[in-house]
Amino acid sequence: MFVGKAMEAPFIGIAVMLLVGLGTPGALISAAIDGDWLRALNPLLWLQVMARLGMPYLLLSGLCLLISLSESNAQEMLVPLMPAAFALVVYYLIAHYALVATFHLMGYTVFQYHELLGFEVDEGWAPLVKA
Repeated sequence: MFVGKAMEAPFIGIAVMLLVGLGTPGALISAAIDGDWLRALNPLLWLQVMARLGMPYLLLSGLCLLISLSESNAQEMLVPLMPAAFALVVYYLIAHYALVATFHLMGYTVFQYHELLGFEVDEGWAPLVKA
């Protein structure tokens, strides 16, 4: 339904998709830090996370977009070449790998910029990352 409406007014559709694409990491980061999914749906909170992180947030959003585009391209290229049962497994393997990669990227961003976000890191995690 949204795609149909976006085709009628492409500029509005692109603007909404960009807003959602930029806001998704902020919503997921705030949900992970606060543990409150309803509060994380507030677009003002997304803007607050964007403002606190600045350029690293834009880079994070760009990398998440790049991973998402790479995921869909890999699925489009590989799945048609395989038998149906195997293609389904490969399709979801690629999707889950991309999901884990983006969540890891967001988690590392939270760890790296935890002071800016007002998040206190548990001391037990530090040796795992500082290697």
